[in-house]
Amino acid sequence: MGSQKKVAWRVAGRIVLMLIAFYVIVGILQLIGAIEAGIDWENPESLSVKEHLIMQCFGFIGTFGVVFFFRRKLDRRPFLSLGFEIKGRWCDLLVGAGLVVVMYSIGTLVIILSGQISITINFIEWTPVSYGLIFFLLVSLCEEVLLRGYILNNLLLVSNRYWALIISSLIFSLMHSFNPYINAFGWLNLFLGGILLGSAYIYTQNLWFPVSQHLFWNFIQGSVLDYNVSGMNLNSLLSFKYSTISYFNGGKFGFEGSIICTLLNLIAIVGIHVYFLRKEKREQECVI
Repeated sequence: MGSQKKVAWRVAGRIVLMLIAFYVIVGILQLIGAIEAGIDWENPESLSVKEHLIMQCFGFIGTFGVVFFFRRKLDRRPFLSLGFEIKGRWCDLLVGAGLVVVMYSIGTLVIILSGQISITINFIEWTPVSYGLIFFLLVSLCEEVLLRGYILNNLLLVSNRYWALIISSLIFSLMHSFNPYINAFGWLNLFLGGILLGSAYIYTQNLWFPVSQHLFWNFIQGSVLDYNVSGMNLNSLLSFKYSTISYFNGGKFGFEGSIICTLLNLIAIVGIHVYFLRKEKREQECVI
């Protein structure tokens, strides 16, 4: 029992040190990126998607550098063991994207039918949308490698998988607590989003399903539809006109600030766990 506690404390210590290193190094690199992008310091909310992308490129280098160092030097395990195995995982990419499309289709349709938003098509250049796709790809890779790949992976070594999932999701939501326009449902949905993104990982320990989910969740939300992405506004193909701002439509925080998102997250989480638990049961019966 004593040795297990020591291992648990060592893992907790590594995670804390990694997060400190992450915030320091990525913060410095993103500051350099902001200077390189020439952002307007007096009005940071007016950042273009290109400026966001430049900063995220620097953040990507910092995130992967920090996680690589801690994985190789402190964990003493290969970096790819975080869950980068791609063989046989192409279906995960499609299912992850498909799940998000279904969730946004249902959620947005419900909000439209409620009369709280109307939609028009924006005739914009494809360049900002392309930038948005690359930006959200980098965001999803960074956050999944950090939160699911490193933190959740380490927690699974010393904790029940469900507690590991809850703790990593709590960290995920806390890391977004200072996003602009965050509200109660926004924080709750970020926590549930962490649960959703990590649900498949605790059974497969593979990153491609959550990376796909995360990428298309943000891209569809912010570059296709006209929702703010956790409070961040970007160019989108469609334009929304709100008849009212409420917890039902998420308001300025975006779809993630809505009760509709809460309900869809809960349904998706239950569905993923039911699927994998049944799969585990079938595999155990085959072994017997």
